[in-house]
Amino acid sequence: MIGWKLSGLVGAAVVVAFGAVGFWSFASNYALASAGEYLAPTLASLVITAAVVFGLFVLGARSDRWLGTPYW
Repeated sequence: MIGWKLSGLVGAAVVVAFGAVGFWSFASNYALASAGEYLAPTLASLVITAAVVFGLFVLGARSDRWLGTPYW
């Protein structure tokens, strides 16, 4: 049981760390400095990524077998 909690905390810490590094790099490269020619491709990548993640979320939320598998 402790292993599950520990792995959950480590996973959450990794996600937060990646988010912090991403925010820091975005702020230092685009918000504080001139974005130049990379601003449009960066925004397009963010929009496409958000659309894919949202689409996967919708597919998972509409699934009838979400917790119906023997694994759970």
